[in-house]
Order: sequence, then structure tokens, then C-alpha cells
Amino acid sequence: MLCTTPKTEQSEFAKATPVKRTIQLLGIEGHPLFMNIFQGVTTVTFYEGDLTTVLGTLQGRIKEIVIANPWLAGTLTQSPDVHGNTICLTYPETVDQAVFDKVFKVRTDLKGKLDSAATFNEIMSAVNGATPYAHIPVGAELLNTDAPIALFTVFEMEHGFALVVSISHCLADGHTYYTIMDMIHDQNPVKSMTVDRKLDFEEKAVAAFGERARNWFMEKPLTMNWIAGCMCSLKGRAECFTFYVNPGRIKAAKRNFKPTSDKVKFISTNDIVTHHFANAFKGRVCMMAVNARNRVPGVGSNDAGNYESCINYSPESCATPGLIRQSILGPHEFKPVGGRALPGTWETLRARVGIITNWTSSFGGDLNFDSRCRQTLHVPFTNVDAGIPCSIGIIFNPVPGRTAVMYFAKPKVFGLKDLLAAGTPLGESVEVPDFSTPTEMFAGKAPRLDSLSAEGEEETVRVRRRMSVDL
Repeated sequence: MLCTTPKTEQSEFAKATPVKRTIQLLGIEGHPLFMNIFQGVTTVTFYEGDLTTVLGTLQGRIKEIVIANPWLAGTLTQSPDVHGNTICLTYPETVDQAVFDKVFKVRTDLKGKLDSAATFNEIMSAVNGATPYAHIPVGAELLNTDAPIALFTVFEMEHGFALVVSISHCLADGHTYYTIMDMIHDQNPVKSMTVDRKLDFEEKAVAAFGERARNWFMEKPLTMNWIAGCMCSLKGRAECFTFYVNPGRIKAAKRNFKPTSDKVKFISTNDIVTHHFANAFKGRVCMMAVNARNRVPGVGSNDAGNYESCINYSPESCATPGLIRQSILGPHEFKPVGGRALPGTWETLRARVGIITNWTSSFGGDLNFDSRCRQTLHVPFTNVDAGIPCSIGIIFNPVPGRTAVMYFAKPKVFGLKDLLAAGTPLGESVEVPDFSTPTEMFAGKAPRLDSLSAEGEEETVRVRRRMSVDL
């Protein structure tokens, strides 16, 4: 049986006490949304295979990543004497054994619990129940503690194992997270990301995405809206729906699209899925997270941090996938095309808001690292028991070569019936593997989900793992 973190020869690490350095974070990274509402960026990846035979490979790979990026072992700090009392990252310049042991863990306490999980909510409940935590909480819980901003946790299972990787959202957006994740694959290079922040980013982001859009995201009314959203969702547990994207329907939508402008030559899968999400939850504002790298001058793909913004659509400005494509053509400005202005204070406080993010654009999709094991499922993770601020859509790669969408639906806001009625891009439900039978992992069995039929009639179908809903 596995227990604590495996021993690694001390000679592989720096033996002197690591010197620490402190850097100032972006202003937005210390904002109340990141410090009090946004949980860590976390995924769970399941593997088929004997952990004891591949643990050395996995540990060695993650060790390379952390040595190349020692900021992953850093802590959130704030002091009146440092960088004007702003939120900072303090991290060791080198990684020794003690530092590595803080961020890499091997655990057996979820054996049996993860094996029996049949739905994504059950997976999340199992990981959320782990003590100490494997999912990084909001930034305020890390501030001025010795808790690292990242964790790589391997959970042994009866058959196979699960890798939970969590990085504080105060330090990493989706691009940063998946640049790190991509390094796990044994065919990808391990590289050092640039952690020193480009502190002129906010000024440049205002020029690219608009002053009103940037300010609205950080103003108190939206923060209060999302705090109320978290509190209200605690009264009824957030529902999670996960579907593969149907390639045939995506191709048909691309083939049949009508340009909204001479500038729009094509539409992407992201445009189609974002349009579908907006139609499903029927909000006043649909926010689409946008990677600002290579869109904002001076910020590139190797820069770690929250170099992102949102394009905020009214129902009219995302009425077609073509309008979404038109809004991100740039090259210097990225704004909605037409539609209503962003809501004011009082309307924002009670507005229905949703956000969608694409985790495939910065990810190769393959997390295999040793031929003696096989990736069977990779999924986003959040602590739904802590409440969700709004309706959320996440586009991701559950297995190499396939795209899926995970929806976190706020109670009484939208649900599976709305997803079914909203349109065409989705296919069958993503399957939770039958962990009790390793030779049949990811063999395409019918899923177990309480759901609705394509005609919208309510029905509950109980199968071994899930109910297939083909949109």
C-alpha cells in the first residue's frame, strides 16, 4: 500500500535552504473576485494501470516541472513593507526535498470512494471530502500562510489512480494552468514560464477590451451579484452536465453559417458552443473568457498569470456564432458587435450572468506519461458544495482527440431541458469510467444520469453508469 510522498534522493535537489524572492502580482489577481470567490483551477485525470510501476516516472516528471517553475511552490503574501501592501507571490528560487514534498503528495485515503463514483458530482464530493485538501481554495484562505499555491496529488485507487492538479486562480488562468499540464506528457518539453508580471497589462487590457468592460468586471455590483449567487446556490446543489461535442453537427454548423460581416470568413467550435451556452441559460450578460496573450502587446504565450479578459455579450450581440467570431477578430480591439450596453448598478445586482471558458486552446489534450498506464478521463473540478457564483460552461478535452463541455447549472436558473432546447452542437454524455472493471475502462458503456429526453419529456433512466442523451 502507498502512503506518504515517495522518497527522492536529496542529491537531486539543491541542498542549501532555498533563497526566496517576492514579486508583485497583477492588480486583478488581488481583486476580491479572485481572493474570495474564484476557487483554484483544478482538474482530475484518471489513469488505468499499476501506480506502483509508474509512480517514479510521474514523480520525476512533476519534479522537473516544479524545478523549472519554482513559483508553483510559492505562497500568497501581503505586507505593508513590500510592494505597497499589494498581494504578492513569495517563492523559493530553488527546489529542495522539503519544498517538493509540499506540492507533491501520494495518498490512499480515497481508495474505494473514487472507485465507486458513478457521476461527476460523486467524484467532486469524494475529492472535496479529502483532508487535507487537494483542491486549492480561494486566495483569502492562502494569504500569509505556508500553504502552497499549487498541489499535485496522486490518489491510489483499487484499479488505477487519479491525478488531481490544482493551482490558485490568483496565480493562474486557464492558459497558465494548461501550459503546466501539457508538460506532464512525456513527449512534451518541460520549460520555465515567465512569472514576473507585466504590470502595465491593465492599461493595455483597457485599450484592447474597453474601459467599461474591464471596470464592470471589477466593480462591486458584479462582485455582490456573484456573492449572492454563491449563497443562493447553497440552498440547492449545483447540477453538473457534461457532454461531448458532436463533430458532425459542428461541421454542419460551420458549413451552413452565414457571415455577419465581410471580415468573418469562418466560425470556430468555440463560437458555436458559446452561442449555444448563451441560448441555454438566457442571461442578461454572457461573459466569454479570452486569452489576452498575443492579443495585447508585450504579453506572450510563455507568460504565467491572469492575462485574460472577458467579452461581455448581451443576447443580441451573441445571437449567432458569426457575431461572436466577429467580436474577437481584432487585431487591436475585442468587443461585442452591437447589442445592449452593459447593465448599470441596479440591473447588475440582480442580472442573470453566465461565463464560459475554453480550456482546449492552450492544451494538447494528452496527459499520458508512461506506456505502462493509460489516461482514461480528464475533467474539470470545482467545489460545488461551496456554491457557484453564476452559470458556468467549460470547454475541455476529456481524452486525447475529443472535445466536451461541462456545465455547472445554478438551481432554478437553467438545466438539462434548456441545454436540449438550445441547439445542436452537443453529442452523447461524457462517461464516468467503470473503475471496478479496469479492462473495460472507457469502453463506451451507457452512462448513468437523471435527465430529459430529446423531446423535452421528463424521464429518469437508471443504467449502470449514465444515460445517453444525444442532442
